[in-house]
Amino acid sequence: MHSGKGPQIHHSLIDSELSTFYDKRATGTPPSVRNTMTKQLLLRPEKCTNCRTCELVCSFEHFGRFNPTLSAVAVIDFAEDVVSVPLMCLQCEDPACQKVCKVGAISVEPGGKVVYNNDKCILCKLCVQACPFGSVVYSTPARKLLRCDLCGDNPQCALWCAPGAIVYADSADDREKRRAVAEGFKDVLKEDTAIGEVA
Repeated sequence: MHSGKGPQIHHSLIDSELSTFYDKRATGTPPSVRNTMTKQLLLRPEKCTNCRTCELVCSFEHFGRFNPTLSAVAVIDFAEDVVSVPLMCLQCEDPACQKVCKVGAISVEPGGKVVYNNDKCILCKLCVQACPFGSVVYSTPARKLLRCDLCGDNPQCALWCAPGAIVYADSADDREKRRAVAEGFKDVLKEDTAIGEVA
């Protein structure tokens, strides 16, 4: 959890998030993580509390152990700015990792999902170097590459993320993110208007 100064969180918001969390546990896969061809993992860092539950459930899902070093999700913490950002494979439409793979271990399915075939992989690690986001990681203990496989279209990181920092949803309907971008433009326009008035 973050310490020091940070955004004020109302108890009603916490109650709402906890309610959503327990609803997920009671009903299994919620509607937000059901499989559709247009869904992807959406990241909302402003909601991340740095609890790192995503790292634990990822490693448990794939290795049966709660070990962040075996997780395809990594939470990057910027303590000075009181910001944490969960990162994993972003399922690029034109993946650099696939381009450098000489043995065909990385492919893209018709729906756009980037798939890694561990049996074909020769551990050359070119994909690790090619990924611009550092989302492909080589695990020495596991002797294999770690990258998000969406848990068979039921990503556990999104399922167990109580604050909603990781959501598996239709990217076209991510109105919250579009509104955040619009808010940024609004602030810039306000600044330009103020400068114009002073001039």
